[in-house]
Amino acid sequence: MSAVTESGLWRRLREAGVSVIPRPIAWRAEDIGEARRHFSWVLSGIAATVLAAAATGVLMWRYPQFAGWLWMAQIVLLVGLVAMIGAALVCVQRCLLRPLTQIREWATELRRGNLSARVPQAHSGELGALSRDINELGDAMQMLSRNMAAEVEKHTERLAQKTRSLELLYEV
Repeated sequence: MSAVTESGLWRRLREAGVSVIPRPIAWRAEDIGEARRHFSWVLSGIAATVLAAAATGVLMWRYPQFAGWLWMAQIVLLVGLVAMIGAALVCVQRCLLRPLTQIREWATELRRGNLSARVPQAHSGELGALSRDINELGDAMQMLSRNMAAEVEKHTERLAQKTRSLELLYEV
């Protein structure tokens, strides 16, 4: 894209009332985001499980008479650790990968010419703000497309009228 086209696009966006300057990030406690809240609990559980498994290993070494019970405790901790890692993967998929996939699908739809495509806004935190900004950009692009189509139609009618006038002049 040339610099002239880019500056023209920015000018049209400003004229359409769309802010082309990114909004400053206002960090608030409620903006931490769903992914961080869920993921911090899962990571805490994983850390606690690893520490408990290490403690049972030390106890097994210190008190060999309880080795049978401590092996069983380590197996239970291992199963818990696998479950928490699974929960972490689900959290990453739900809170990060799914929204990014939706944004990618939006970009694909936009590339195909569907300017009415929007990103679902069921997210909170930074991805929710990104979804809102993307949808505002889609609205602005759709409005610019409509305005451009109206301008092209107006100029086409004007050219058709001038063509008819010229035809009349040449017929005389």
